[in-house]
Amino acid sequence: MTASAPAARPGTADLAVLVVRRGLGIGRLTDERRQAVLAVAAAALAAGEAPGERDASARLADWLQGPAACLDTDAAELRRWLVDTGWWQRDGFGRAYRRTPSEHLGPQARPWADALRVAAGADDPAAVAAWVAGRVAEDAQRRAERRQAAAGAAAR
Repeated sequence: MTASAPAARPGTADLAVLVVRRGLGIGRLTDERRQAVLAVAAAALAAGEAPGERDASARLADWLQGPAACLDTDAAELRRWLVDTGWWQRDGFGRAYRRTPSEHLGPQARPWADALRVAAGADDPAAVAAWVAGRVAEDAQRRAERRQAAAGAAAR
């Protein structure tokens, strides 16, 4: 009996493919892709931050307009996914939410948290937001160049 090969560690390219998309339903994603988008969503809270439910939901609502715009969901559903999958922790009364430290994430989630930290160059919301914005801008530029090339070819 042979052992199966270990899964490849996710990287920047794996994350970049997803953050430029739109309309991704969390429940319809594969487990691997779900972990990737939840890594981005979880970064809405800085390490050590502990907002209440209202503030956590407001942060996620803002995040869904920016870095997590790839997701087709609302803040309440996203908050539940983050808690249920272990990306965020909630106190017993729902009064405080915290991002789970990378070292305490499960084996499916941790590689995505690590990949995002490497891609963004830091482990904070501003760095993640800037990295995602850069990927979205690069994707828009590539699309514009392809459209321009196609229009030039059609004109010939």
